Amino acid sequence: MISRLKAMFFHVLISGVIAGVGSLLILLLWYPWPLSEMSGGWSLLLLVCSVDVVLGPLLTFVIFDTRKPRSEIVRDLTIIAVLQLSGLCYGVHTVYLARPVVIAFEGKLFRVVSAIEIEDNELSKAPEKFKTLSLTGPTFVGTREVSSEDERFDAIAHAMVGSDKSMRPIFWQAYEKSVPRILSDSKPLTTLLKNYPEQKNALDQVLAKSGKKMDELRYLPLISKFAVWTILLDAKTAQPVSYLSVDSTQ
Repeated sequence: MISRLKAMFFHVLISGVIAGVGSLLILLLWYPWPLSEMSGGWSLLLLVCSVDVVLGPLLTFVIFDTRKPRSEIVRDLTIIAVLQLSGLCYGVHTVYLARPVVIAFEGKLFRVVSAIEIEDNELSKAPEKFKTLSLTGPTFVGTREVSSEDERFDAIAHAMVGSDKSMRPIFWQAYEKSVPRILSDSKPLTTLLKNYPEQKNALDQVLAKSGKKMDELRYLPLISKFAVWTILLDAKTAQPVSYLSVDSTQ
C-alpha cells in the first residue's frame, strides 16, 4: 500500500506540473483575460486537466505492485502514460477548437468568435491578413455592409441558422475601416455609470491604470456564447482599453 501511494503521489506531481505548464501557456496564448472567462476556456481547461491529473494517478495506484517483474511494471506504466497523453491531447485539441480567434465589431456591439464557429470555406475569400486564424489571441476586425440584394438574402439565411457576419470571413474588414461606425455607436461612460453606479470603483481603477479621463473612453457590449461583458474603448481611436464584467446590452 505504501509503495502504491508513493507511486501515485509521484504520478500526481508529474501530471500536475505538465498540466500546469500547459494550462499557463494555453491561457496566455489562446485565452488572454477576459476571454478565459467569457469563452468558457478556463472551465473547459480545468475539466480536461482535472480528469487527466486524477485518472492517470488512480490507474497507477490500482496497477502498481512491487511484486510484479520490473518489465511488467514498466509496461503497465507506459500504457497508462500513453492513455493519459492521448486523453490530454484530445482535450487540448478541444480547447484549441474552442479558442477565440476574432473579436468582431458587428454594429452596436462586439462579438467574440471561436475557431469552431468560423465558416472555414470562406477563409480563402477573406482579406489577405485574415486568411489564417490567429494562434496568439483574438484579432480585432470590423465587418462590412452587404453589397447587393443577393448578398443580403445570403446573410439573412446564414444568420437564421446562427452564422452571423462576424463568423463569416467574407464580411471581415480591417478594424480601422470600422472605427467611424464604432465611435458613432459607442456610448459615454457617464451612461454606463448611470445604469451601473456600483461599477464606479472598477471604472476608477481602469482610469488610473490607463491614465485616461472619463470623457476619453467610451463603451460597447462585448458578447460571447457564454457571457456578456463590456469593452471600454479609446474615444478617439476606438482601440480597446479594458473590459468590465457588466452586461451593457440592457
